Amino acid sequence: MRTFAPGEVLTAYAEIYDNVTQSPHRLDVVTTIKPANSDGNVFSQSSEAAAAQSIPYLVEVPLKGLAPGAYVLRVESLFGQPPAGPAKGSAAGILATLKAGGSPKVFEDRTISPSYLPDVARATRYLMESEAPAGLYHCVNTGQCTWLEFAREMARLLGVEPRFTPVRMANVQLRAQRPMFCALSNEKLRSAGVDMPPWQDALARYLSAPPGASPLPPRPPVG
Repeated sequence: MRTFAPGEVLTAYAEIYDNVTQSPHRLDVVTTIKPANSDGNVFSQSSEAAAAQSIPYLVEVPLKGLAPGAYVLRVESLFGQPPAGPAKGSAAGILATLKAGGSPKVFEDRTISPSYLPDVARATRYLMESEAPAGLYHCVNTGQCTWLEFAREMARLLGVEPRFTPVRMANVQLRAQRPMFCALSNEKLRSAGVDMPPWQDALARYLSAPPGASPLPPRPPVG
């Protein structure tokens, strides 16, 4: 458990959404991060992850009323090549199955705003370097799509036959309940000077990136 010195800039990422509205979520979807104990702050720990890791506490993550200097970026359906190790997640699974000539299972009724790792990293760096007001921002690629629409665009860009097995949320047994509508609005991020590229553009860059290329920009200067 680490503590945070006064004045230190902290950036945390959280996938947070509800299942009520059918328009991109704005910043009125509220949840909270609070200290896990008196010795330090944990800014992101879901109950599912805590149980999986045998962590003996649950953390409610405050996204309003954050201390000065803390940035919390809401992301959704992250995809991209991590700095080390293989890519993981739904997009990586769809890609691997398409390249192998298979027919990936994809949700036809779950709407998302995909978040490409390099674009999230660049937005994070800009917020810190420009000294934008601290607080909560949505940080996703512009636009929304279902996983089936995302997979079809991937197949088109790859030049492979678009063969899929569409599935519906109600017919799939998941480890944890997932909402059907997860699109987020970047309105506040845009007002801070960050215009996120469309998800189609991000997907094209993801597919054309050299294997093993790190998507992260250099760390912003300190001090």
